[in-house]
Amino acid sequence: MLVLVFATSEIYRIFFRMFMGIVLFGLLHGLCILPVQLSLFWWQPVVTQKDLAEHLTKEVEAEE
Repeated sequence: MLVLVFATSEIYRIFFRMFMGIVLFGLLHGLCILPVQLSLFWWQPVVTQKDLAEHLTKEVEAEE
């Protein structure tokens, strides 16, 4: 792909710019936008209050 940067033909330069634009757009979405959206809309706590209460009661029972 790097060869297309130095090409003299205009069609190759346009193809290279479009290809790099698509790659950078995908990179931006994959690394920045998609993880933020997933964490905002489909976030679930790893430890719920019920799990925490069960863990603490088991811990207290084990100490006795």
